[in-house]
Order: sequence, then C-alpha cells, then structure tokens
Amino acid sequence: MNIRQILAGGLAAIAAGATIAFGAFGAGLGDYVVTDTAQLLSPMIVIGGSATAPPNAADVLGGIDVGVAVAGYATKLVTVAGAAGVPSVTDGGLITSDLNKTYIGKTWDLVKSTVTDTELPVLLATGTFIDVNTSEISYQSQIEPGSGLTVSYGTTVDFQEPFLYTTFGSGGKYNTTVLFLGGLDPSAVGSDYSIELYGSDFTFGPTSTQGLQKLTLYSSVGAQTVSLTVGGSVDVTVEGSAYTIEMFAYQTSPAGVALKINGASTTPTVWIEGGTYSLPGSTTKILVNDVSVLQQGGAQGGMVTGSCQLFIGTSKIVFEDGMQIYKNDVVLTNTKVSIENTSSKIIKLEVEIGPDMDNNLKDGESFTDPVWGTFKWNLGGMTPGITSDVREQIKIDRDGSNRVKLTFTNRDGNENGVDVYYGSGAAFTQTVDGTHAFHTKQLNSSESGWQNIAIGDYFVVNTDKRTRIFKYDTYYPALGKEYVQFSDIGSGVIYKVYYKTDSFLRIGTQTHNVSYDSSTHSVAVDLSGGDPTWTANATVSMYTREEARIDLENPFINVTESPLYTIGNDPLGEVISFLASYSASNGALFTTNTTTHDVGTTFEDKALTSYGTFIDLLGDSVGIKNVVVYYPGKRPAYANVAVGANPSITVGEAAGGTVEQAVKITQPVAKFASEISSPSGITSDLILIGGPCANSLVATLMNTTLATCFADWQAYDGGITEGIIKEFTDAFGSGQKALVVAGTNAADTRTMAAKVMQGTLNYQN
Repeated sequence: MNIRQILAGGLAAIAAGATIAFGAFGAGLGDYVVTDTAQLLSPMIVIGGSATAPPNAADVLGGIDVGVAVAGYATKLVTVAGAAGVPSVTDGGLITSDLNKTYIGKTWDLVKSTVTDTELPVLLATGTFIDVNTSEISYQSQIEPGSGLTVSYGTTVDFQEPFLYTTFGSGGKYNTTVLFLGGLDPSAVGSDYSIELYGSDFTFGPTSTQGLQKLTLYSSVGAQTVSLTVGGSVDVTVEGSAYTIEMFAYQTSPAGVALKINGASTTPTVWIEGGTYSLPGSTTKILVNDVSVLQQGGAQGGMVTGSCQLFIGTSKIVFEDGMQIYKNDVVLTNTKVSIENTSSKIIKLEVEIGPDMDNNLKDGESFTDPVWGTFKWNLGGMTPGITSDVREQIKIDRDGSNRVKLTFTNRDGNENGVDVYYGSGAAFTQTVDGTHAFHTKQLNSSESGWQNIAIGDYFVVNTDKRTRIFKYDTYYPALGKEYVQFSDIGSGVIYKVYYKTDSFLRIGTQTHNVSYDSSTHSVAVDLSGGDPTWTANATVSMYTREEARIDLENPFINVTESPLYTIGNDPLGEVISFLASYSASNGALFTTNTTTHDVGTTFEDKALTSYGTFIDLLGDSVGIKNVVVYYPGKRPAYANVAVGANPSITVGEAAGGTVEQAVKITQPVAKFASEISSPSGITSDLILIGGPCANSLVATLMNTTLATCFADWQAYDGGITEGIIKEFTDAFGSGQKALVVAGTNAADTRTMAAKVMQGTLNYQN
C-alpha cells in the first residue's frame, strides 16, 4: 500500500504515545501527498492551458501557492541513530589520544605512551626542593602504560561469564618513572628532606644507606609521629585499637631501640634505626626514623640516656637497580627497578610494575597500584556501550524449523525484515519459503532464464550503499496500461513499472532497468542500477544504515564491518559469518570468524570483535537461535580505560529515534491540462487549478462544454458565484482523486487556493 504522510498534528500525537485512527483527521491536503524515500509521487498539480495558449496568470500563482503548501507535507519518518558520547573522567585521565583509542586487543603503549601532569596535574605534579648543598632539585613523575596491557573480552579463572577485562600480572605491566632534572645527589638528602611523588609525601632514608644505585623512600601519609625517651611511654590508637608503647633501652652501634608494646617486648627485641616493623596484631608498619643519645642535666655530671622517633603507619620502599621492589621489607614480585645515574647523581628512577599474581580486572572494577599505592586503573565499559541504543542492530533469527530471517535498517531509516534462507531438511536454499526465491544476483542477459524474478519472489537493489528489498507482487496485462508491481518491504511504498513505455524502476534519482517476459510473467531487474545493457552477472551486497555490508553466501550470512576511515591504531574491520546448518542441535545457527563465549550453562553465547561489534546469540537445544549484532557504526567502538587517584568514568549518549524529514522534490509536479492526453492513465492524485472555462479537465469532471462553460459553472450544483473547492473520487475512472480549486474569476481562484493552503478541501459559494 502507498504510505501517505500524516498531518503534523497526528505526528505530534503519535510522538506523545497516543493511539491514532487515520480517519480521525478528516480530509486534508496532506492526504493527497504520497512520497517514497526520495521523491514526491503525488499529487500532480494541473493548470488549464498549454505552451501555445498560456494560462491565466492568477491560476499559475494559485497553483504555485498550492504547490508550496503541498511541499510542507512531503515528509517521511526516518529512524536515526543515537550519538555516542565522549567519555569523561573525574579524579583521573583516559588512556586515549587524538589518533589512537583503546580498541579491543590493542596494546596501551601504542594508544598513549606516557601519562604526565598534563592529564593528571595533582597526582603527577612537578616539584622542587633545596638539598643540603643548597642545590635546587627539580623533579617530575609520569606513568607509562605497558605493551603487555590490552582490553580483552571473555572468561577467565576469576569469572565464568564473559566480560570486558584487562589482566595485570607477569604479562601485563606498566612503568612509573621519576625524572630528576639536573640530577639528585643521594648524599645531600636525608630524613629531613621530603619529596611529593604520585600524590604522596615521602622522606628520604638515611644518607648512609643511599647510593647511586639504591634509594629508600618513606611515605608519611597518614603516619603518626611518636617521640620517646628511655623509661617513657605513649598511648596511641591505630585502626580503632589502643596501644601503649614504652621505651626501656637503646643501643648506639648499630643505632637501635628496645620497646614494649602493651607490656610485651617486641620481636626482634631491638628495632634498628631505618627499619620498619609490624605493630603486633596489625598490618600497620612502624618506621624507626631516628635513635639518638640524649644528655640530661648539663654537659658535665649529667645523665646520658637515649631517645627515639617512630613513624606509625608509614611505608618504606627500597629501590635498587636491577632488583625487585622491597616494600616494608616484603619483596614485590613482578616488579623491577632501573636507576640511571651519572658519576655522582641519579637522573632517573624507573619501576616496572605488575602484581604478585595475575589480576583480571573486569569491567566496572579498579586495580590499585601495589608500589606507590596512590592511584588506580579503572575499566569502564565501551564507547558506545556494548548494547547501547546508539548502536544499530542486525538480527538473524532461526525459528527452530526451516527459516532464517534477516532484519536490518537501511540508509533511509526503514527496517527490512525478510526470510532469506529456507531449509528443506538436508540443506538451505536462498529462498523465503522454499518456493519463492530471494534474489541478490542479476543474471547475464545471454543466460537462459535470465528474467528469473517470478511473482512472489524478493529481490535486492542497491546503489551508492542505499539498499532496498522488493517483492514482485503482480503484473497487469490490460492493453495500453501494462505494468508490473513491486512493493518496498521497508517503506511499504508500491511501485508500478510500465515496462512498455518506461521500463525503469524509479526510486527518487535511482533508476533500475526492468525487463518483462510475457510468456512466464517473470522479470529481470538491474539490481545495481549501473548496467543498462544487461551484461552484469554480479552479486549485490546489502548495506545497513551505518553501512555495515551484508552478503549472502549460501548457507552463510556474512556481516562485514566497514569503517568510514582508518587512522592511528584503528582496527580495519572483519567479516563475521553466521552459518545456518542442520549438522548440529537440529539446525543451530553458528558464528564463525570470531570466538564465542558461553554464558553459564545456558545456550547463550556472546562475542566481541576487535572493531567493537558485539554479538549476542541466544538459543536452545532444538535449534532455535536468535542472534542480535550490535554494530557500533562507521567508527569502531573502544574501551574506556582511565588512571588516576580514584577515576570514575561516565559516558553521555544521545538516544536514537525517529524524526520527520523533508523529502526533496526533484521531479516536476506541475502540468498543463493539455499535457494529459489520456486521463484514464493517470497514476497519481490531481489538484486541478481553475474553472471549466480555463481547465479542460475540470470541464470534463463538471460535465460542461466549452461553448456553455460559464453558464454551466454558474448553475453547477445549485449555483456558484465566488468559487468551489471539491474532491472527485475515482476521477476519470483512474482510481485516483482529483481536487478542483477554482474561482469565478482570476482573483477568486487565488482566494480558493489560499483556503486550500489553510486546510479547506470542501467549499462552495
């Protein structure tokens, strides 16, 4: 059936969720408007006169006014894709760059080699301090994503259902690097000097333990500082528990202190200066920062005793070139230190970091850095989201018996759904029901049976990636009006091809040659619209709204990912094949060229390509399979990876929907009455401008003669003094409507045209 455009008020009501009956609108000018996806099919505006006998100027102006009003109804409802938002991060920065994204399987170092204070101004802040030699030391820190870190999709030992994930471990490491601009002299700094690295304050270890290939740092973040002398005690609260710490002795070589905690001597008995020890019954560490000799009562005759300073809750990190990290005297495996120095200064401290055991970070979770402890890595979904409404859906459904249905939305925003394969019990054929074929190949005109599209068959046409699927409905053999009829599956628009006078299927500016075989009533159609000589013998692809390519290769449905362009580390796209087969589970539908992952013990499989196309395949044991392909569009989807103090990722996406879009009118819609020589051959509705004396078609409808036209006009239907607006159904026996817009004189015709513009379709005065 023809799709007629609804009045704007009706569209608004539909958008608001109302249920609308078309008859509720009554007659309106929009009821005359018929469009397909690229042109105005109806109405034709007819003015009396001819090229040699010009019409009245007022009639012409009235026709123009009505034509402008008609154009306002020449619209179509189209489906539009949503817009993928740009991810944003709080308390962190994304691993991304202008050219490169964190695509599935791409290593992070190729996306962004270095994260600096540009992205993380607080965590990676630059700093300066003055050493004992009054030299100004400038330093800066950075994070370097590793070549072994990627985002994958699937299952691991940590989770049994498939997720996006990243593995940090022996094969998934990253680096942190501290650069000392001008160099750091380890002998010129000690516990009195502090440095801020990765969002935490550190003090240097004793100069006696430092060197050009070893550096010790103590974190003082959250630490309590306690000072004691021999015989003294102090009460502290750590992690909600109360402790009493007493000092009862000290030693000078090596400097150390003997303590009791809650009345019990420590193990070991003497804690050495610069060492870190565990608070009994807790994981909290205590650093013996300083042990000193204290003389009381003056220089002579006074009592000599000892004192100590403790940092409770500190972290001690030892960096030694070529070695693993020692943190609080515990080795961190999967780490490695590299110290670069000159003859007297350290210029770079680099640490390769991975956790002790593989950590499979799944989507929505964070991984905390084990060395510095002050930043996290976060994996936060994809852009666009895996099943986001922004993506377009391609559906492949197997009903468990013998049909495979393909559904997709084309560039015009129309959804096309049709059975493309039929199973006979042993194999599949490219037919919709075992009898009527689904044609994607145009035969060469030299081949036998080249006019191979029979009534009831379906066929695909494609030009410039604009795909439409048609059904061959019927043929009409009446002499002088012979035509074949096709219906557009997506839009519902009916197309008639008068193959004896105009043998083209015309869809807007697209033209596809049509040849009719009168003996079999079958036709051939130039499927690609590019071969008027009928020599082509090629298979036509189908294209979705976002230009994914779909090809049928019995018994496969192949979906090819097609990026608009490629830059940087973009994936090139691949072919995803869906195989209809009776060979397993009574005819399952399988995916090939990609790895699927089972979901628990169900019959559901999921897969994700490097382009970011998500495949969700739900089935059962008897072969019912429903596949939804969530295609990201003309640009590949990428994972959202962030690093920072506490990164949180959000992605704002604009949802898709339908919009009313104007149809460009590129073909003439106005004619002289003299140009319509055979009214019975009219194939669209008419709007006739002018009375019976000016417009011969109006004279025919009103049953007047040229000699008595004005008298007949004045006497018509009770009399007319100003004008008439009247609809004639089945005008001239054509099955089409004709709307007469006529005034008694030129000025009145323009008045009648203005009334039509305002919605009046029935008027007589």
